[in-house]
Amino acid sequence: AVLYTAFVDRVAERCARFICETTVIDFSRYHDVLIDHVYETFYVLISGLILFIRTHPDVEVTVIKDIIETKYQTTISAAIWSFFEATVKAKGLPFEAEEENRPAAS
Repeated sequence: AVLYTAFVDRVAERCARFICETTVIDFSRYHDVLIDHVYETFYVLISGLILFIRTHPDVEVTVIKDIIETKYQTTISAAIWSFFEATVKAKGLPFEAEEENRPAAS
């Protein structure tokens, strides 16, 4: 369990930092960033989603989409969704989301 926790920590840290150094910077050029603690928010969202999906492997993709969109009604939610989709596909897991279920960039 300790090894897995360390792995999730490293993944969440690197992904959150990457999103902050790329997507958030690009987004902030055209929009206000309405998240107070950007890095921490992404870290918690990423690590929480990893652990949730691991313990609930049958969760529907629409539930994950709703979790992301509930808090982040912006282009950033679309970026997180794209990152999630790419990660799932890279692992060779099935990913079937209808176009209407994808968060739209604002």
